[in-house]
Amino acid sequence: MVTRAEYNQISFRAPNESATASTVKFELTFPTATPITSVRTAPLPGWKAVVTKGKLPKPVTIENATITQAVLSVVWTAEPGVGIAPGQFGLFQILTGALPVSVVTRW
Repeated sequence: MVTRAEYNQISFRAPNESATASTVKFELTFPTATPITSVRTAPLPGWKAVVTKGKLPKPVTIENATITQAVLSVVWTAEPGVGIAPGQFGLFQILTGALPVSVVTRW
C-alpha cells in the first residue's frame, strides 16, 4: 500500500514467464502527468540500476509547486551470468520522496 509519507518504499515482483531463458532487464517508466521527482533504488546483487531524470513535456503544478523535471524511468540490467531464471521471480525496490496526493489515491 502506498501512503502519503516523506518516503515511500515500493516493491515490484517480476516473474520470469519463459521456460527457456532468463530475464536480464526490468524497466519501470513513470507517468509525466503526475511526476515523481525523487527515486532511489535498493541494492540488488548482480544488477545495475539506472535512474533517468529529464524535462517533462509540459510543466505540472502539484500542491503549489511547478515541476519541470522528474524521474522518467528506472532500468535494471543484469550482469553477465545473472538474471531471473525460469520458474523464479525478481524483486525490484525503489524509495520515492513524498508522492503527490493524486498518485497516492490512484495507487
